Amino acid sequence: MSRGYIGATPLSGGVYNLEEHKGMNLLCPRIIGVQDTGARGKDGATLKQVAYIDGGLREVTLATAFFDAHPSYQFPDWTDASGNVFCTIPRAYWWRGEMPDVADGTTPRWTMLLSPVPRDGFAANPGAFKLSDAWLAQFYFGKYRGHDAGSSKIGSKAGQLPLRSVTFDNYRTYCANNGTGYHMQSLFEWHEILARMVVEKKTFQLFPEAIRTTQSACKWRGIEDMAYHGTVSAEYMDGIRTDASGNYEAWDQANGTYVATGQAAAIAAGATSSYSQGVVGGGVFDVLFIASTMGGGTTSFIPDYSGRPVDKVGCICNSSFYSAQTHFGAFCSYFQYLSSSIGASPGAGTGSRLAKW
Repeated sequence: MSRGYIGATPLSGGVYNLEEHKGMNLLCPRIIGVQDTGARGKDGATLKQVAYIDGGLREVTLATAFFDAHPSYQFPDWTDASGNVFCTIPRAYWWRGEMPDVADGTTPRWTMLLSPVPRDGFAANPGAFKLSDAWLAQFYFGKYRGHDAGSSKIGSKAGQLPLRSVTFDNYRTYCANNGTGYHMQSLFEWHEILARMVVEKKTFQLFPEAIRTTQSACKWRGIEDMAYHGTVSAEYMDGIRTDASGNYEAWDQANGTYVATGQAAAIAAGATSSYSQGVVGGGVFDVLFIASTMGGGTTSFIPDYSGRPVDKVGCICNSSFYSAQTHFGAFCSYFQYLSSSIGASPGAGTGSRLAKW
């Protein structure tokens, strides 16, 4: 993605409240995002909401009602012929890089902006929205965690026991058995959703560890059991893996070819210091929150583990939502298991979701 500024140099100024500044028309073009403040802690970087107003970037306060009306946050249910329920995730466009702090107009700060429509310098997520070289308007993401729907298929319905103790390879096949376009969720899709959540919640700690065992609290905009640590505490993610050298391989587009990235997976120093200190930038990583380094919680950028143990290579990805462990949260990307692994690690607590293009 572009690392240049958007339009005019971002303006400095006070905090804008949506209700107090309706005349500024924040709802059009609805460019919103978050900016790093420089503060660090166990919840990762402290973020502030920003919006593009009158030719510059301003700090704003965005209420829930604002997101309720924003087109990138409308996830209407869609039900297929088999009764599987999905949330419809519309395509959005992102800019991520450094901009001057909106408070002083000078200090470089990591900034992430979202636009619901195409705009110069912004880019959509090809791993989620580009299929067979054609851009999709949306993808469909399982509203519920995947369950055994019979006939070697995965379903997405309310009130079902999530399926676990299945290998990555089999789970992937069972999702595809539903028909054309059906697939196991990918990390690109998952992070497309979570990135929007970062903007609304104004934090990287999307589900604090204290609530991950409370099922009713682990939901967002219609998606159920997000980061819920129940009988399933991790979910397989397609689209990215590590090779025999421990470097990342990732899709070039949805259901595409795994391509070599040349980027080594960050290696954890230990369970008490497995926090993302930065994010890999460039190419396929522009739309993923994958760690570039690891370090201590008090200096963490994102409060999640995102890499592999030193002795693990050639592994698939799963996201883990363990309770009482900050470093296993909503952005956790864990590369430890082979695609054929099953049993206590990870099969006993690992499931996934059905999705559709």
